[in-house]
Amino acid sequence: MHILIATDGSPSSIDAARAAGAILRVADHVTLLNVLTEVPGDDAGGFEGSVYSPGEQDRLWEQELAEAGRELEATAAALTKAKIDNLIEAGDVGGTICRVAGELGLDLIVVGAHS
Repeated sequence: MHILIATDGSPSSIDAARAAGAILRVADHVTLLNVLTEVPGDDAGGFEGSVYSPGEQDRLWEQELAEAGRELEATAAALTKAKIDNLIEAGDVGGTICRVAGELGLDLIVVGAHS
């Protein structure tokens, strides 16, 4: 069984991963997905182009990727011994989760909910 866990590293995401523990015991493959919804420098406040220099954009993007990586690690720490792949994508969260699920042929998707 191949399971996708969409996570933003929040307590509810990690709780969702833990709650799926019974299901994850039968999983042989887990993909953790973190979707970045804002690309640094992508919004210039109504003006054409970025307000950041290319170097600043690269630095901000690396910070976003590092944070996403930490969020994936925090979620992975709550999981079983199944094979775990980490995946970071940029885009609309719902659309990206559905696209990745289709591309990977997943059996189950787990997401946490904020209350």
